[in-house]
Amino acid sequence: MKSTKLLLFICILGLVAGVLTGCGGSPDEESTSDIEESTATESADVTDADDTTEIKNVAFLAPMTNTEYWMTIVENTERVCENAGITCTVYSAESNAATQLEQIENCITSGVDAIIIDPLDNDSSDDALTRARKEGIFVVMTGSVTENMDAYDVGIAASEAQVGDAVAQAAAEWIEETFPTADAESVGVALYSFPFRPLDVERCEAFYNITNYTDKARIDVEYELSIDNYSTEVMEYGAVMLQNYPDVKCIMSYSDTFANAIDEILKGTSGIVLSEIANITVDQSTATYANITAAKDGKSTVIATVVPGLNLDEQILAALQGTIEFDDEDTRIVYKEITTVDTDNIEEYFTVE
Repeated sequence: MKSTKLLLFICILGLVAGVLTGCGGSPDEESTSDIEESTATESADVTDADDTTEIKNVAFLAPMTNTEYWMTIVENTERVCENAGITCTVYSAESNAATQLEQIENCITSGVDAIIIDPLDNDSSDDALTRARKEGIFVVMTGSVTENMDAYDVGIAASEAQVGDAVAQAAAEWIEETFPTADAESVGVALYSFPFRPLDVERCEAFYNITNYTDKARIDVEYELSIDNYSTEVMEYGAVMLQNYPDVKCIMSYSDTFANAIDEILKGTSGIVLSEIANITVDQSTATYANITAAKDGKSTVIATVVPGLNLDEQILAALQGTIEFDDEDTRIVYKEITTVDTDNIEEYFTVE
């Protein structure tokens, strides 16, 4: 694969940004809050987007933009759209499903050609997206793809269970390589989970598969982080983890935002040998790739990250241009590739300037 130089934008913790609402209007424009109940959701009433008209004006409704992972996705998508002559405007819900719903409604009112959305709550967004399609708006849904096919034209999905399982496998491999003679259930493991959406729960539950891949692992603690206070919680839990669970050698984190924060705490803790602790996580960022590079020399605990959808921007563009090849024709879904980036292959994805 081609080496990728990512812009240096280290974002260890997500900072809560101002909520941007509305599509096709300024952030100060009043959003629609009273949503009309959908009275017709039958497939026959929805126009499939195979009848393509040229898409020129796209709204990207991101669930958040206060992490480097999402900043990277939206920036890459804006870039490929611009190169293709498509205007892509990004709106962030900042983890608020009600805000995202208002943004969908405003997109319908303003009449964009297409909506790209990673839904925060399918139950609340499905009807609005179905009405958007009735108005001729092409809908590309990523991440949490609903079972309601009336709500999207193209689904770009990831199996969160597979993502979590890939984390568990990477963690088990590190334990086997680092402690080849360890007794069964002698290597402590800590989990940092984020039970926000059902798919998030699936990812985190799959962390427990580590015991299927090595009998040396023993899960000592699972820290559940909340949507409202995760930035504070991860610091608090990270600061006391080794005091309360001194045998922890392996950490599995829902997000690299968590992993990088924990890594900074461990780097500042006296008596810690960083090469004897492994932190395996999910998503991509410059900070994460830099830490994996540093881990090669024993200067970081972040030794691997599982990345779903490295080419998501290209898949989105193919969907908008009508050239996408479905993995499942019946459900109009294409699946994200799952890639594990670690100390062995980091040079394929990141180069230190």
